[in-house]
Order: sequence, then C-alpha cells, then structure tokens
Amino acid sequence: MKLKTQELIWLNPSTPYSKEYADRYYSEGNPEDECKHVYLTANGLPDRWIRPSERRFIVAELGFGFGLNFILSAALHTELKIQNHLHYIAFEKSPPSKEHAFKFFSNFPKLQTFSDIYLEKIPKLIRGCHRIQFSENVTLDLHYGDVRHEISDLYTERLKISAWFVDGFAPKNNPSIWSDFVCRKISQLSGHGTTLSSYSAAGSFRRNLIFNGF
Repeated sequence: MKLKTQELIWLNPSTPYSKEYADRYYSEGNPEDECKHVYLTANGLPDRWIRPSERRFIVAELGFGFGLNFILSAALHTELKIQNHLHYIAFEKSPPSKEHAFKFFSNFPKLQTFSDIYLEKIPKLIRGCHRIQFSENVTLDLHYGDVRHEISDLYTERLKISAWFVDGFAPKNNPSIWSDFVCRKISQLSGHGTTLSSYSAAGSFRRNLIFNGF
C-alpha cells in the first residue's frame, strides 16, 4: 500500500508546518538544539553509550517526520566512535516527500555527511518496515504506516527498547500516537532502565504512562 505524503506550509526555511495535523514539526528557532535537548539529552545520551550496559542500544521513535532526531543520534554515535550497536526503530504514517526532505536538510550543512546517506537511501512510500544499514554500527528500521498496526508486529520477548522518543504532533491533532493501546505497547517493549521523553506534556499522556509503569 502506497502512503500519501504530507502537505506542508513552510513557516521559515527550517520550520515546516503540516496542513493535515495543523501543527508545526519544530518550534521556530533552532530545530537542532531543540531535538538535542528534548530527546538526546533528556534520555541521557551520549553518556549511556559511553558507558554501555548492553551491546545493542535500541531507540524507538514515534513520529519520525523528517528524521532529524535519527540523524542527530547517528551523527553523535558515529563521531564518538561508540562500539555498541545503535538500532533505531521509527514509525511514521505520513512521511514528507523526498523533495521536502532535501529542502529541510539543506538548512543543516554540519549534518550533511549524515543526512546525505539517509537521503540517498530514503525508502519508497510503501507501508511496512524498511531497513536501512546506515553504517556498520547504526541500523534504521523505518516503519511506514499507522503506528497502532506497525508497533503490534514488534515481538516483546526478543526486543527491549532502551529509550523512547515520542515525537508525534499534538495529541488533540494526532490521537493515534498517544492512545491507550500505544502506551501499553510502549510499556510491554520496555524494561528496567528504559527512558522516555517527549515534547508533549499532555496530562492524559503522562497519566497513561504512569498507569503503564513509567
């Protein structure tokens, strides 16, 4: 099944706005610093990579969007020459077009080495899991489709997420990502020491996470 791409308005060169979800992808300002603060730093990265407790560190992201969180994670992991494997699992229902992705990443020349690899390998807009071997030590599994369906296919007995990036649009505009079912799956796929961060501070989401063990 082929997916539709996002219809976008550009508030400025680095701030795309989704017409479908009536919400912006990033705050107007510095998307790179925002993502580092909200997702990498809040989850204790890269300190948890430098002192690894496991050979494979798994990040799961709900709402992959343009992939900036992934690019920042892959760049940092590579630049620090981390030995444990970074396995990045991401979910996206309505990806931006390849043309829009090129336009967005043109604003981040310092990330070009890494964004060019992703843009070269960006998958076709077909529902399902697309594996991209980003480098020897970094693997991206990009799931296209409704998160409620795609996350159901992950096997809890073989997989424990180390850190969650919950990066969907506002809960009132994109309720599927913040649903009770997804919160239960987040809990089932987590273990001792798993962390989670999100730009959203919605009370219903916080209560759902607490109810499910966070």
